[in-house]
Amino acid sequence: MFVRPRARLIALVVALSSFAGPTLLASAPASASSNNIQNQVNAILDELDQLEGQMDVISEDYAAALSLQDDLVVEIESSKASVALKEAQLAGMRKDLFGVAKQAFMSGGRANSLTSLLTDTGGLNAMVQREHYLSVAVNAGANSSDELDALVEDLNLERKKLEKKKADAEKQAQVATSRFNAAENLANAYQSKLGRAQADLGEALQAERNRRDALALEQSRAISAKYQSQAINIKVKSPSSRAGVAVQAALAQIGTPYQFARSSPGVAFDCSGLTLYAWGQAGVSLPHYSRAQFQRGPKIPISAAQPGDLIFSRTPIGHVSLYIGGGRMVHAPRRGDVVRIAPVDWGRVVGVTRPG
Repeated sequence: MFVRPRARLIALVVALSSFAGPTLLASAPASASSNNIQNQVNAILDELDQLEGQMDVISEDYAAALSLQDDLVVEIESSKASVALKEAQLAGMRKDLFGVAKQAFMSGGRANSLTSLLTDTGGLNAMVQREHYLSVAVNAGANSSDELDALVEDLNLERKKLEKKKADAEKQAQVATSRFNAAENLANAYQSKLGRAQADLGEALQAERNRRDALALEQSRAISAKYQSQAINIKVKSPSSRAGVAVQAALAQIGTPYQFARSSPGVAFDCSGLTLYAWGQAGVSLPHYSRAQFQRGPKIPISAAQPGDLIFSRTPIGHVSLYIGGGRMVHAPRRGDVVRIAPVDWGRVVGVTRPG
């Protein structure tokens, strides 16, 4: 818990007044208290920065779980359709074989035996492997028997795949819920710590944040200018006109609140949801989590970054933003924040891509 600086200062003044003169009261306690407040400010900002990093990673894990879950839903529907098709094919083939085999059996007066052999009792493999059925199928046509065996085997495999995908989807839903809860807990911890710090340190906290932001922008601009001078020697794909469309689309969302796994203009975004939306407005489709966006590429050297490029940071990748030039980016930072422009922390950048 933080000690309120005003209370600490009063305590120091009272303690020192019993043995110190006016000069001591006017200098030493004030200096000591100022240093103590600055140390507290530095400590809390460093701690908040660490929490931000953890939130980025957990949020990205949550987005990845949702994306995989969506993929599994599509695969499950595809498997269901495949199973249904094979079941229809099997029913048609069994009907054809019944008709062919019936001719062979009827001449021997064994129609009742035929019916028992061809009736589906739930065990397809057992049925098609019966000795009498196979002898009839072979006599009627060996190719039909082989095709039936192959179709039954394919159907069973497809059913197993479907059941596995359903189990995977259920597991992924649990993972997504777990990641979401973890992200929420971290975000709550961040907001709680920030609230206490603002109450205890107030103006000193904001002043230090402003100082750090100004320094970060100055450093980012310097590095960006250095990169620009080096870029003429780097041969990479030039930005297209679509990059400008993406930049303008993202800038138009400044002030939109952050929310996990959202990509709703004017309502809420997470980091990859903002870049997905911005480039979507330019006609380029992107997945909804930053690691997948990074894999989509194409990748270019960090020093060749141009407006519209996607900037990826942290290891493992936990955040994506849209570069707008001059060492600045537009991004959706975290819960409790909004889409805004910020300096690029080039030291944390692990990759750059140029979607279009």
